[in-house]
Amino acid sequence: MKNLDMYIEHVAADDKSREEALRDNVKEFKKNVLDKFTLNGVETALFLGHVQSGKTSEVISALSLCADEGYKSFIVLTSGNVMLQKQTYTRFKESLIDIDVYDEHEISDFQRNGLRSASVIVLKKNSKKLESWIDTLKSVEAFATSPLVLFDDEADAESLNTKVNEEDTSTINRLLLEIVKIPSSTLFVQVTATPYANLLQSDDSLSKPTLFHLFEPGESYLGGDYFYDPNSGTNINLNDGELDEFLEETNCPRGLAKSIFYYIHCCMYIDKFKSKRVNNFLIHPGISKDSHKLAKKYVQEVFDLSEKNMNLWADYFKEEFEEVQNIFSQYFTMTMEEFGYYCWKTRVRIKNSDEDIDANDLKRGFNVVIGGNSLGRGITIPALNTVYYIRNSNTPQHDTVWQHSRIFGYDRDKDICKTFIPDSLFTIFSELSQAHYSLFRTVRNNGLEGLTIMSPTGTRPTRRNVLDNEAINFIIGGVQYFLKDVNDIRTAEIDSKILELSKDDEFTIDITKLNELLKLFEINRSNFQLLQRWMFSLKLLKEKMGDTEVKVYIRKDRDIKSDYRSVLSANDNKLIRKNTESISIFLYRLKCTKSKGWSGGPRWVPVIQFPERDIFYTNLNQG
Repeated sequence: MKNLDMYIEHVAADDKSREEALRDNVKEFKKNVLDKFTLNGVETALFLGHVQSGKTSEVISALSLCADEGYKSFIVLTSGNVMLQKQTYTRFKESLIDIDVYDEHEISDFQRNGLRSASVIVLKKNSKKLESWIDTLKSVEAFATSPLVLFDDEADAESLNTKVNEEDTSTINRLLLEIVKIPSSTLFVQVTATPYANLLQSDDSLSKPTLFHLFEPGESYLGGDYFYDPNSGTNINLNDGELDEFLEETNCPRGLAKSIFYYIHCCMYIDKFKSKRVNNFLIHPGISKDSHKLAKKYVQEVFDLSEKNMNLWADYFKEEFEEVQNIFSQYFTMTMEEFGYYCWKTRVRIKNSDEDIDANDLKRGFNVVIGGNSLGRGITIPALNTVYYIRNSNTPQHDTVWQHSRIFGYDRDKDICKTFIPDSLFTIFSELSQAHYSLFRTVRNNGLEGLTIMSPTGTRPTRRNVLDNEAINFIIGGVQYFLKDVNDIRTAEIDSKILELSKDDEFTIDITKLNELLKLFEINRSNFQLLQRWMFSLKLLKEKMGDTEVKVYIRKDRDIKSDYRSVLSANDNKLIRKNTESISIFLYRLKCTKSKGWSGGPRWVPVIQFPERDIFYTNLNQG
């Protein structure tokens, strides 16, 4: 039996519904990535899925297929977390029956066996471990002469060059470069759910993908389009002052108290109506360890209400408790005695660099998990049905915030699953969700070429230190952009096109027609990339909002100097600034007289403004 068939049979034994999805996805991987691998040098592919959507199973399937196709040399990289590397090694070891799987400590075994059969080495991204394996890999002749398939999990994190703007190379990135250049050829597969940093790499970066595979989650998956839809009712909005109340260190904030009451009701619901009695609650107050300790103190304070502090209960928390009782009234009415019982059954744990949690502990019973950065990449919390999130940032990073969304997944109970997030923060999450799914649709429909990434105003797609400042440009919504150095070659065509659209000086068209119009503009190379970025940004907006309306303003016979630095008149400038919620474009037909320094005939100059809420990031090497 082939490796792929054995693995899928292994998965189907636990979940038959996943068999078809795995087979379909691995066929797409073969068509989009493996069949296009030229076996010539290093080729980088993006392996794109959603947060907690089963990427590890997809990677094992893809690796099994590669082994069936004759590839023998594999490396799987995990983050620098010791426990995660161990979990990944164990999972691959148990899943791949006829493939040798080596732990990072088994160097001598690999040296002795060589590539007697298909072999997988599971390493964490730690400089000492990578350096020790580099020497070993160079000494094994079969490795150097065989094509390597390297799967880099969370490839947008530790693998990128954090010194790109210092004309230097960070350690992990340098060691990765060394590894992929040892064999005769390498297929470098970047596995991630947040590919923003990778897609914005300069063309000469190892981390810039040229191939891609996007796999869809199963039908039962709940992601950002479910939890962050303002109309879904999945979020119980907290006041924007919740964080300030949390930091006052007096009584437990009302929003946190409500989320605790809600979670304890969920425990009773699970206990009464579900066969698998597991229910978990994540509290993410911020980065600092002091905030984690404070959150634990607040939780314990509320848990103790059933035994003491009854005056505090009556004066302060009764309203929140009754609100939650009403939510569950169709199922039961919890008494204070029952509340105390489920508090007693619940374990409260902190996860950060000082304190850790065994992942197996979260697979049984009722658990409250409190933390910050440790509750991001790599941790999967089963049966997570309640999340309290108040972490604030001056400029949220899309990839970081998205990785905090541990509530995404398969085993969530749609009847009770809720988030507790302040209004303004939830608005940011909703906007990031729209941008995220828009990016996935764009990649799926149009591929990677000319890709533009949209980020809501006040956010950025990723951290700055991994992007080459000289290779990145962006268009900011609410700012006017115009083309210089336009010529008169197609003026007559533009005249006709505008008349075809409307005879009025002000009208609306859709994005598709605007892009058709912009294609008529002949400009010099210096402005070609700017026009391309406009068109890519419009394509992205169309993916997000549909073929939405564009406001068009026609202005004729404007007589300005050839070295113009601005085109809009004072009145038009006021007009365009009033319309910041949609796309606006002014089309000026300039006279271009000799007295103003022009040569040639009249020509059109476009001035465009994108919606104020969005920023569009583009790699300058594209287009």
